[in-house]
Amino acid sequence: MDSNQSNNDKKKLSKAQKKAMRKQQRAKSILNRHTLMDEFKVTNGATRHLLIGNGGLGCGITRTILTSVFNRYGQITDIIMLPNKPFSVLSYETVADAMQAYNNIHGAELLNICHVDRDYLLKSGIKAFILNYLEDYFFETKTQSDISLPDGLLLIKDYITEEEEEELMLCIGWCSNNAQSYCRDDHVSPSTFPNCKDDDVTLTNPNSVQQQLKHRRVKHFGYEFRYDTNTVDKDKPLDTSIPKFCKTITQRMQDDGHIQYEPDQLTVNEYVPGQGIPPHIDTPSVFEDQIISLSLLSQIVMDFRHPDGSRISINLPRRSLLIMSGESRYLWSHGITPRKYDVVCDENDLNGGMTLCERSRRVSFTFRKIKCSQSCCNYSNFCDTQRNVLSKQEESVKPDNDEEAEILERKYVYNIYNKIADHFSGTRHSPWPIISKFLNDLPEGSMVLDIGCGNGKYINVNKSLCMIGCDRSIGLLAICRERGFEAVHCDILNLPFQSHAFDACICIAVIHHLSTKKRRIDALKECIRILKRNGVALVYVWAFEQNKKDIQNKEEKIIGNAAGSSVNDAMSKLEVDKGVSNNKIRHFDKQDLLVPWHYNNRHNKKFTKENKSPISNETICHRYYHVFKESELVSLCKTIDNVKIRESFYDHGNWCIILDKVCD
Repeated sequence: MDSNQSNNDKKKLSKAQKKAMRKQQRAKSILNRHTLMDEFKVTNGATRHLLIGNGGLGCGITRTILTSVFNRYGQITDIIMLPNKPFSVLSYETVADAMQAYNNIHGAELLNICHVDRDYLLKSGIKAFILNYLEDYFFETKTQSDISLPDGLLLIKDYITEEEEEELMLCIGWCSNNAQSYCRDDHVSPSTFPNCKDDDVTLTNPNSVQQQLKHRRVKHFGYEFRYDTNTVDKDKPLDTSIPKFCKTITQRMQDDGHIQYEPDQLTVNEYVPGQGIPPHIDTPSVFEDQIISLSLLSQIVMDFRHPDGSRISINLPRRSLLIMSGESRYLWSHGITPRKYDVVCDENDLNGGMTLCERSRRVSFTFRKIKCSQSCCNYSNFCDTQRNVLSKQEESVKPDNDEEAEILERKYVYNIYNKIADHFSGTRHSPWPIISKFLNDLPEGSMVLDIGCGNGKYINVNKSLCMIGCDRSIGLLAICRERGFEAVHCDILNLPFQSHAFDACICIAVIHHLSTKKRRIDALKECIRILKRNGVALVYVWAFEQNKKDIQNKEEKIIGNAAGSSVNDAMSKLEVDKGVSNNKIRHFDKQDLLVPWHYNNRHNKKFTKENKSPISNETICHRYYHVFKESELVSLCKTIDNVKIRESFYDHGNWCIILDKVCD
């Protein structure tokens, strides 16, 4: 009888109610995935505590939004928002208040009940909160004041004044106004700087010190910092020395006892929202112990990572001074995650709760002292220059047939991506603009396949498309499915789809993992086979020509019918890419090579000691790549009869091509 009654109740549920129930179940599984079941436990009975399954900082929801939506139903006693988590927990003073909130908010249209931070809400894409009741809990969050800084790390807030901040920006020839990214140096004269002498303004040869990197604007003084090698050329000092006003600030640091040496190299970086720097350690053999950084114009959250897997995120306030020495300099890597918002302590919350803060333009002044000798520090085992070396057991392989090629690719591609899936996914954040534009330009309702979809970052770019992904890595597919994307397990050489099934496809950074010319052509043919007539494909592969100087007109597109060059398909022995640096500026000596990936073993529960590097908790994995020379991809595509090359172009170290299928 009870069973029949239960079935009748289920039949009475509306479609929206059933959908909400499914989302509640997903919220429970989210807690389990984030290993918080011991602190937070979902219960069927009403309590004072509500789990907001999609209302966390990781979903782009702010504390202000939660307060606005929930405070009308009673006195809120606590809001817990954890960094990078998609959920939050909110508690009321009474159970009755929590029940009233649950009945009115669960599944309701948020835009109708939220009247603050609506821009954040729209950007998050959250249309309704999904709620569950929680049992009584005890959970402690760490505020900024609770964080224990790495040994040797010094952070001083408000080290410079607003006037000094303005003067620093002027003496390098950049504007401090956030509405204007920078001032052109050739429009700057010494009279612009009323507090500087003529020789303070070292802008006589701006082209020698200013660069436009892939992700940000940078300027060097004293010596040019080489991003391709993470070093400087001691024999080639720049004409532009460190401005005198900067030296007055560093002299104060010495007088205050904060630094030992007078810096002789300055790098100025400009970051706009969404930009960052990968985790790295400034090369120990090149620079002295202390690395000094001033943060101008805005705050930023910097991540510090220890080889044992520990991670500390520290908010660097505007006009603050950061000095790294000792363990924090040599043992902990530091980096800035590329994103548009940071998780910071809410200054308006007396309990030190966390909230989202939108980033704005930031300029950093990084001062270094160049070493006169090649003396080693106390952390020589952790030196960057010692970590890009292939272990002795790695052997050169020359695949002579498909069987050998499959063995090579299984060892150095498929097995590696399965192992590093979580770590790899954590480095793949934002879709690239040209790929996003390609997807957004497709007609609404188009069937699209993402071949080699990875963590699925392109699947949701255009929600009007019917888009699915496929990948050989089971680990990356699991991440796709956690994100709610439809993706299947398959090999690019044998796609499990009918011919003429899709209107378009993308294949980003996949074909360069195939180790023979024949297999690369076969992969391109599979991409075309699954397309309908007049279907379109976008393909990206790594370029051999990585340096700007190797590409005369990098931004100009090359018409697809340009004359192709011959392709050398004979594979020489595999060589490790020793030129790969943390900032992804590469130099290749060979087309077929193994590229190192520094993998932290805390991501792998089945970690073994095989291939272990000197870093106690890190393994160096090697991935096979065939890097394409200019026109090589075009030449391969010309071997396919039923396609027309729409255009070929170079984009951020990749050769790219758009193909139209002209017949079946």
